[in-house]
Amino acid sequence: MWATRNGRRLSSLEIYHGLCQTLDADDVTQLAEQLKNQEETEKAL
Repeated sequence: MWATRNGRRLSSLEIYHGLCQTLDADDVTQLAEQLKNQEETEKAL
């Protein structure tokens, strides 16, 4: 399963701090956890 950000490219700073343009997971549970982590990381920036 994949999730890809649409609408804008991440900056080098965002990528450095752990944000990803595309996430890859084996199942829905893993993908949901990765998405939650991305949201938390983005809020912290």
